[in-house]
Amino acid sequence: MKRSMNRSVLIGAAAAVLLVLAAAAGFAGSGSAASQVAPSNQNPPTLSGMAEVGKTLTANRGSWSGTEPISYVYRFQRCDKDGGGCFTGGSTTQRIFKVTATDVGKTIRVRVTATNSDGSANATSVPTAVVRPAAAAPAPAPPQQPATGCAGNAPLQIANIAQPDRLLVDQVLLSPSVVTRSTLTLTVRVHVSCKGKSVQGALVETAAVPFNQFSSPGEQTTGSDGFALITMNQLGGFPAADRQQLLVLFVRARKAGETPPGGISTTRLGSSSVNRNREPTSQPRGAAQRFAAPPRGIQGEHDEQASLVKDCAVKRAVEPSSATTGRPMPAASHGSPSSRSALGTVS
Repeated sequence: MKRSMNRSVLIGAAAAVLLVLAAAAGFAGSGSAASQVAPSNQNPPTLSGMAEVGKTLTANRGSWSGTEPISYVYRFQRCDKDGGGCFTGGSTTQRIFKVTATDVGKTIRVRVTATNSDGSANATSVPTAVVRPAAAAPAPAPPQQPATGCAGNAPLQIANIAQPDRLLVDQVLLSPSVVTRSTLTLTVRVHVSCKGKSVQGALVETAAVPFNQFSSPGEQTTGSDGFALITMNQLGGFPAADRQQLLVLFVRARKAGETPPGGISTTRLGSSSVNRNREPTSQPRGAAQRFAAPPRGIQGEHDEQASLVKDCAVKRAVEPSSATTGRPMPAASHGSPSSRSALGTVS
């Protein structure tokens, strides 16, 4: 009987141990379950970007609480203009949505699903603005046309210049600056411009007035620097008068194919001082002078103008008040106001 009692005590003790172990296991299990928390949204998702065809929208999942790790998936929704009646696309882990023509007139939302081992939860963004079509591409800029006329880059090409622009003879440089009876050759450099820029290809002609004092070699062409170089040889009609103190030059510049005084042509006067005191007396005073016809082209371009130029030139060449070295002379004819400015002379 004593042995039976001992057995009962042992069985009871074992049962008590089992109960304690079971209670401990249950407590541990309940503590572990309490530490797992399902995801919960704290701030809703957002979409950034332009709601316009061809643009992209980027989803931001917002902020969540819950036991980590938490995974997230995105479902973009195409909704009506008020953000309702949404059609939800498939889930994706990508946060980028490309707006297409199908979305025009709609709004876009994103629904984010957060999941951990204890559950999942959803949160949806507010709708975007109504999707609009792609902005019209700006019209291509018209091709740049090279500047023509006097608006181009120097040197200006004579072929590109037309009315209302006009040529301007802005420099007439004579060498020597003082002409004597022994001056057999007169070198003239004429500069042609338009709005301050050198003109290449202009035709320039000069003639001494009165005629037959120095030869007129015909038209010369301006180079890239705008200058035409003209060499004039002394003729039997120089000097034109015993008291001559200026040699006056008639200068014309024109465009090939145009008939002066029309088109863009221009004319003006230049001068060089005459000093007969340096002259030898080999030629008798009052010797006969032969005046040939004016150079072809200058005489015929405008009879009345040529007559006025000649009368003015003779008067200015012999009057005492003109006896200054390199005295400037007025312009002979039409052209811009600046073409009537004085002409300087240099040696």
